[in-house]
Amino acid sequence: MPKNKPFEPLLSPYIEPYRGEIPSDGKFRDFEFENNALRFNFCEEFNGCRFKKNKFTGDFKKTTFVDCVFEQCDLSNLPLSECLFYRVRFENCKGTGSILRKSKFKAVEFIRCIFSLADFSESNFENVRFIDSNFSESAFQSLNQSGFVTQKIDFSEADFYGTSLNGMDLSGCQLDHVRLSPEKLKGLSVDPQQAIALVGLLGVKVKAQ
Repeated sequence: MPKNKPFEPLLSPYIEPYRGEIPSDGKFRDFEFENNALRFNFCEEFNGCRFKKNKFTGDFKKTTFVDCVFEQCDLSNLPLSECLFYRVRFENCKGTGSILRKSKFKAVEFIRCIFSLADFSESNFENVRFIDSNFSESAFQSLNQSGFVTQKIDFSEADFYGTSLNGMDLSGCQLDHVRLSPEKLKGLSVDPQQAIALVGLLGVKVKAQ
């Protein structure tokens, strides 16, 4: 059997439409949620689920998401702190103001998403990809990251204070007024134009020749 792609959620071919039933153990397995206003409180786990055009409300703190796909969903202002996301893809989703503090993300992708003003502080990122998305004014304070890949991301006014950026490549991203810790910049890759802006953040003036 061929090895699965590391970022590709594993979904069952027998996934069923969600019809309102709530599992007695609080674990949702192999369901498809579409065009629903989803309100759950203190769910334990979603495994092998697909969410499409859903509006989330309620409290999802400490919930586990494994092998899940979110498409065109609205998670704005949603409490998602201390959650686990493993092999999860967010595509064309909105999460403005969502609270994801102290969560763990492993093999997770955000593609063409808007998560401005979201709070990821004190979370653990392991092999996470942000692609063509808006994370302006979001908080990434004291983040523990490895394998954090970004492509064409708006990080304007984002806050990375206390986060080591070693191994990260932010070239091609918008970094206007981003907040960084000078002692945590070692190992960061940027393009020449960004480098001039970062020097300014460190209090160094660059004179034109």
